[in-house]
Amino acid sequence: HQPSQVPSDLPSDLPSRQPSHQPSQVPSLQPSDQASNVPSNLLSKVPSDLPSQVPSNLLTPSPTSSPAAAPTATPTASPTAAPTSFPATPEPTSPPTPPPTPGDTCQDSAEVFDVGVATQKTCLWANKKIESRCASSSVKSECPVTCSDGSCTPYDTVGLFI
Repeated sequence: HQPSQVPSDLPSDLPSRQPSHQPSQVPSLQPSDQASNVPSNLLSKVPSDLPSQVPSNLLTPSPTSSPAAAPTATPTASPTAAPTSFPATPEPTSPPTPPPTPGDTCQDSAEVFDVGVATQKTCLWANKKIESRCASSSVKSECPVTCSDGSCTPYDTVGLFI
């Protein structure tokens, strides 16, 4: 079959083997199965379910009725004329949590202590094998930060840190 030289008033029963070189002057009765590679200059009557792959050249009415879902890629051209009606951050409702009380705090001993008969160690030694060395009650009492189970809050003092 060869294409006719003159367009007909009625659609053909079979599709063409080759696409047209120019768009038709009359819109289709049914939507196509595939999206166009070229954006249309007409606005959609109904929003699409998926975002466009290419941004449109049309400007959004200003200001919009609701904020953007995500930050824009570029900042605004100039600062706004007046501050917004909502504060950027809410007012503080209470002061920060109070510092720990002395009974809740703990600190590892900076001194050597006895572990077994005639053996002295430090909390630095306990820290190298916490699970096995902190099993000893004497190590646990001398090194409460190293052997901490979360029952006390470590604090710093001026002096030697281990």
